[in-house]
Amino acid sequence: MAGIVDKSGQVVMDLGTNRVRKDADGKPEYVLAWASETSIGQDITITQGDVRALQLAKGALYTGAKLMMKRLGFTTLDRVILAGAFGVISTARRP
Repeated sequence: MAGIVDKSGQVVMDLGTNRVRKDADGKPEYVLAWASETSIGQDITITQGDVRALQLAKGALYTGAKLMMKRLGFTTLDRVILAGAFGVISTARRP
């Protein structure tokens, strides 16, 4: 929503802010918090690899949920509760 990452998941380099930069390996990153603002004394950044990992995780969770719904005969969910590394379907309706 802030335009830091484009629709393909790439970090947008021409935002006109010093928060967008390249890391030591020359890969794009965005500074979420400067070292002076953190308790660890280091910049906190989101990298292209972080974005890609989120995309893969989202795809895996979606696929797993769809497969489970199909196997159990559910067509809609009332809600999904995520806890730690596990997603739990708490309420569902059969067709």
